[in-house]
Amino acid sequence: MFKIVLLLIILPLAISLISSCVVKKIETNRSLVSIFLSNSIAQILISYLIVVNCSSVLDLSSTLFVAFRSLADHFYLLSGVQIITMVIYLSIKVYIGNNFDVEDGDAIKKKEKIQMVGMTMVFLLGVILIALTLYFKGSFSNIAPEQAIYNLQAPMDGIASSQTSMIFFGPVLNIIGPLVLFIWWIVINRKYFRNNKLVFFHKRLLKIASILALLVLVIGSIFFYIQMQVGHLATQLLDESRFYQDYYIDPKTVQLKPMGKKRNVIHIFLESIENTYLSKDLGGDCQENLIPNLSKIAQEEGVVFSDTNGYFGGPQQTFGSSWSAAGMVNMQSGIPIKVSSHNDAYGKKGYFLPGITNSGDLLNQEGYNQSVMFGADANFAGLQTYYETHGHFNVLDIKWAKSQGLIHNDYLENWGFEDEKLLAWAVDELNNLSSQEKPFNFVLETADTHFPNGYIGPHTPTPYDSSYANAIHYSDELVSQFIRWCQQQPWYENTTIIVNGDHLSMDTEFFKQIDPHYNRTIFNMIINPANPFNPDYLRNRQWAPLDYFPTIMSAIGYQYEGARLGLGTDLFSGQPTLMEQLGFVNFNKGLMCKSRYYEQVFIRGEPYVEQPAKPIKKRALALFLYLSQ
Repeated sequence: MFKIVLLLIILPLAISLISSCVVKKIETNRSLVSIFLSNSIAQILISYLIVVNCSSVLDLSSTLFVAFRSLADHFYLLSGVQIITMVIYLSIKVYIGNNFDVEDGDAIKKKEKIQMVGMTMVFLLGVILIALTLYFKGSFSNIAPEQAIYNLQAPMDGIASSQTSMIFFGPVLNIIGPLVLFIWWIVINRKYFRNNKLVFFHKRLLKIASILALLVLVIGSIFFYIQMQVGHLATQLLDESRFYQDYYIDPKTVQLKPMGKKRNVIHIFLESIENTYLSKDLGGDCQENLIPNLSKIAQEEGVVFSDTNGYFGGPQQTFGSSWSAAGMVNMQSGIPIKVSSHNDAYGKKGYFLPGITNSGDLLNQEGYNQSVMFGADANFAGLQTYYETHGHFNVLDIKWAKSQGLIHNDYLENWGFEDEKLLAWAVDELNNLSSQEKPFNFVLETADTHFPNGYIGPHTPTPYDSSYANAIHYSDELVSQFIRWCQQQPWYENTTIIVNGDHLSMDTEFFKQIDPHYNRTIFNMIINPANPFNPDYLRNRQWAPLDYFPTIMSAIGYQYEGARLGLGTDLFSGQPTLMEQLGFVNFNKGLMCKSRYYEQVFIRGEPYVEQPAKPIKKRALALFLYLSQ
């Protein structure tokens, strides 16, 4: 604690005092107190910026509070950086004081004031682009532009406190800090010459500041364009394709036939669980198997579709499937999530892709009771609206837990409540569903393995140095115990259990130790499927998360003609998936390209009407208007 105070408060003040004495020797019209106060503000702000932005370089947590706890190991390094920054500042200050004359004259002109405001806005825009890029790429690793825009369009209620601290101590501080320092630099030099015609200020400082502002904007724009894959966003909004018209199979037009008694289905979405966590001998990239219980169940009883010749493998993460809500939509609806021109398309106005027909809609028509359980606020990312409007699910989340008196109204751990509670209450809900005459569809999503670092509770074993590895390992234990409990119930014989990761992990720190050439895939297994299957269809498959939609319907005993639903293909059928037919690159580009069909049918819920494509100039204008809204 002492080193933290020393690094962030005492040391900056000491440096400020020394620098103030030096500056005072060349500034005769300002008091030592005013110089000290201004230098102190700047130096303390620099200290915080150094800590926040060095956290990833020094292998610290992306959250400020956790980073502070590790500062003792890097105290001298960070202190040295602070001292160097002040030495550079003093060198510039001494140079100004010794090389430019001060003459009596007029105050700053109106034109120059306008120029100051203009260059400040240019500087701010550049800083915003840099700060946002650093935040998204540093915190989310493989974030796609459609995910960033989706987060702006969907409700964000119930975001975890760790996420909000990341937002504040990441882009917010990185925007405010440099802006304050930039303005401070101008103002300090202005005050230094405020009673005179400022030769340096008028002729040099303003030009230097303008050049600096433009340079920051150019660098920020290029950095943002490359790292945030703006080219992909342009493809989504400008490069029109008939992919959806040509390949989408509307589930409403397909006749489903159950094979015998309707089966129950339990679908478990595991937050960020992927095959990477397996040991290398099983096809993962870890020295030790972090999910031994799930992998044992999969090997002994599960059906696993693999992209390799080995037992374990999974789907490639494709466009519009790389976050939780997107993963659910892909696997239950057979389509990706795309950027929409309608800001309320994903749950803000009481509807969520109103034109789709997904597994929830189909099973609701088949008379199923349906429940979905989250350990967070289900309204986050619009999922409450998604499940309520597609299948009339009974939504069980943190709001429900508080209304039932299961936790007190102020309770908050991680995203809401821990997976230990989630899985215990899932048992209660299954007892309730199984007591009714109707078949049931129960969907569950875990949260303790969410980035950054996962959630470590009081009962979490910690055999590994990595907190994220410990969270993964404990999640494996909890979920496996839950599956074993299900298998002991009288209704299990007529129940299919689906277990899969919702998407690839976004944790940046953990994957620094993973081979960058390793092909990461999403964990998947199906337990107790209704349909017989050919083992030859399980290996060396190229498939996407959206292929799980028809595959699940097949696994719970529904027959339909053509082996296709949405854009997905029933993997049990042996028919080639669209990815296998077209290749990954062409398939992924087809998902990505601008689609009038997607916009009219899925987002607006309207019948598709063929329209001529807009000229490229009008499409470019549409892109500009979209980005500026």
